[in-house]
Amino acid sequence: MLLWLGSYFGLSFGPDYSYSANLWHAHEMIFGFFGAIVAGFTLTFLGSWAQTEEISGWRLMLLAVLWISGRLAFYLSSVLPDLFVLVVDSSLYFAISVMVAPRLWAAPNRVYLAALIIFMGICLGNIIFHWGMMQNNLELASLGLRTAVYAIMLKFVIAGAFLTVVFTNNILPERGRKKIKFSPAIEVLSIASIAFFILSDLFSLDNQWRLYASVAALLIHVFRFARWHTWQIRSYPIILIMHLAYLWLLITFALRALYDYNQVISSHVWLHAFTVGALGLMGISFMTRVVLRHTGRPLQPSPLLVVCYAMIFIAAALRIWAYVFEFNLDLMLLSAVLWTIPFTVYLFLYSSMLWRPSLPKRKLPKNG
Repeated sequence: MLLWLGSYFGLSFGPDYSYSANLWHAHEMIFGFFGAIVAGFTLTFLGSWAQTEEISGWRLMLLAVLWISGRLAFYLSSVLPDLFVLVVDSSLYFAISVMVAPRLWAAPNRVYLAALIIFMGICLGNIIFHWGMMQNNLELASLGLRTAVYAIMLKFVIAGAFLTVVFTNNILPERGRKKIKFSPAIEVLSIASIAFFILSDLFSLDNQWRLYASVAALLIHVFRFARWHTWQIRSYPIILIMHLAYLWLLITFALRALYDYNQVISSHVWLHAFTVGALGLMGISFMTRVVLRHTGRPLQPSPLLVVCYAMIFIAAALRIWAYVFEFNLDLMLLSAVLWTIPFTVYLFLYSSMLWRPSLPKRKLPKNG
C-alpha cells in the first residue's frame, strides 16, 4: 500500500518496473495479502476445527519462503524471465494444497476439503493473470484477478459466514436471545446464488443474466444476514465487524446489480466494496481473534484497534464515493491511507505476541 501510494506522489516504484503501479497494487493485494490471510486461516483451523495434524516446522517455513519469494519475483519481474516469475509466484497456493490435502482428507468432516477448491481457484487466477500479461492481454489478466477474487469470495460466503454465526451464538444467550438456527435450505441457496453470481461474470453472460444473478444473490444474502441479530452483539466489536464485513458483501451485490443494470458506475466500485470493505473488515477480525485466542489472551481487542475497525469501514465508504460520481483522486488516496493505518497499528500492537511465549493455557470454549 505504501509503495502504491508513493507512486502517486512521484516516488520511484521499482527497478524499471514492467507493470503499472495499479496492476502491481491489484495483484499484490489479492495474491500477496488476501491470499495470505486465506492460507493462514486454513492453517489455523486444521487443528482447532478440522481436528487433524497442523502444518509446522520446515513445512511451515517453506510456505513462508514461497510467499516471500513470490513477492520478490513479482516486484523484480522486469529483470527475471516471465515463466520463472509465474512459477515462483504461483507456487505457494499449489504447495499449500499438496500439504493440507491429506490432512483435510483425514478430517472427521470431509466438508473441509472445499478449501482445496479455494486454493486452486487462487492459483489458477494467478496463472491466468501472468499469462495475460505475458501476452499483453489486459482483459485476460483482469480475468485472472477476478477469478482469484471470486475464489476468496466463495471462502468468505461459506467459512466467514459460518464462523460469524458460531461466534455470534456464543454471545446471544448472554443477551437473552435464542441462538441462530442453522437452516440447510438457506445455506444451500446462499452457496447456489454466489455460484450463479460468479459464473455469470466468468462466463461473460449478457447484462440481463448478470443482473438476475446480482439481484438473486442480494435478496438471498439479505435474508440470511437478517437472521443474525446484529444489533444484539453491538458491544462486542471483534464480532460486530464480522457482521459489518458481511454487510459490505451485500453492498457489493447491490453495486454490481446497479452496474449490470445501466453501467453508469465503474466496475471498480463493486470490486472495491468487496475487497476494501468486506475482506478488509473480515480479515482484520480473523487476524485479531487468532493472535489473541491462540496465544492464550482474552478475546478483547485494544481500544485503539476498535477505532481502527471504524477507519476501515470509513475507508471503504470513501473508496466507493471516489468512484460513484466523477473519479476523485483525493478521496481515493484518503481512503487508502485510512485503510493502511489499521493494519499498521495491528502490526505494532499484536505482532510481538507471535514471537513471545504464549500465556499459560486456560480452559476456553470449544472452537472459540
